[in-house]
Amino acid sequence: MITLTQDPKAWAEGLKAGETGKARQCPYLAGSREAWSWWSGWVEGDAKRTNSAVLQDHFHSQLSCARRRYCATSSGGNHAEV
Repeated sequence: MITLTQDPKAWAEGLKAGETGKARQCPYLAGSREAWSWWSGWVEGDAKRTNSAVLQDHFHSQLSCARRRYCATSSGGNHAEV
């Protein structure tokens, strides 16, 4: 059985590139352990950056703040929570 282990440094570099949305340009030789590790990190970083669940959480947080401000002003200053 063949076992492959990722290169932690290359994986972290790929993760950072994916999180920032940088172009898909792996700095390592295609087919190398480092390239495989970099791409694995890039996929994780890209998923983290574009994850709709994370974006929805941010949207709902902002909506909740807007509702609290609206209720506070429309209720004559009473800080009603929605």
